[in-house]
Amino acid sequence: LPAGSRAAFQDLGWGARPYGMGGAFTALADDGNATFWNPAGLDQLERKELGLMYLKPYLGLEGLDWGALNLTYVHPVKRGKTGVLGFNATSFNMQDLYKEYTLSLSYARLISRTMLGGLTVKYLYHLYNWNDEIRSLGSPVVNAGDSKGKISFDLGALYKPGRFNFGVCLKNINQPDVGLYYQDKVPLEVRAGLLYKFGDIKAFEDVALAFDTSYRNQGWAKDTRRSYYLGAESWFKYHTFGLRSGVNYTGSDLNEVTFGFSFNKPLGTASLMIDYSVAWPMTIKDTMGTHRISTG
Repeated sequence: LPAGSRAAFQDLGWGARPYGMGGAFTALADDGNATFWNPAGLDQLERKELGLMYLKPYLGLEGLDWGALNLTYVHPVKRGKTGVLGFNATSFNMQDLYKEYTLSLSYARLISRTMLGGLTVKYLYHLYNWNDEIRSLGSPVVNAGDSKGKISFDLGALYKPGRFNFGVCLKNINQPDVGLYYQDKVPLEVRAGLLYKFGDIKAFEDVALAFDTSYRNQGWAKDTRRSYYLGAESWFKYHTFGLRSGVNYTGSDLNEVTFGFSFNKPLGTASLMIDYSVAWPMTIKDTMGTHRISTG
């Protein structure tokens, strides 16, 4: 494959709530989505959580049939002492020509009164569906097989001294080689975030403003290595409804404008959460946006 087209296990923006904030979630990470964004944030959870998300990129774009699913389960063992466990399974299907699967296990615990730490171990697996025409070309890549799997590691930290949160996450620290024939390493990604919690402002509950920046150490498309994310969130009616919005940049170019909302319904000792977000791409035309919906 041409170097410019390689994007194995690129960040798809898992989770409807984080992406409603433009992808600025590293320093917030206070729900099951933390398994992907910053595993350290899992230790903020006090209850079990089960979630399912569906992602439809670039809805309405002719000839494009992509989709992704994400299943998450979080299990607090003994908060502050034993820690919190998180399980994540994702699948990404690109028109049945290419598929990616990830299984991950995360662990987080309190390090000090204001510091949380987390680790994620992931199994990355991707599969190509070579047709007879492609196989007949005799390419060494095709002859090498149609799938590859490797182990990868993420490491996260979250510092919560007061109204400010600081978060950092190192993804794919070991940069696993998932190439079938030629070397194709999944790049190390360094992500850092800052969150300011305004608290309640009249009818607006738990108002928060977040900023993230990331650097992906990829050897191609070097002008897209750096990305920036800005988002805001507020809840209403005793956390029954949530609204959020954000933007993100790739390099110096505005990439997406995002919006999202939540509905939270108490059900006895549990609750039902529905999150939705839409991201409008600024560089792609003839699409109705990338949509994410999750329930938990």
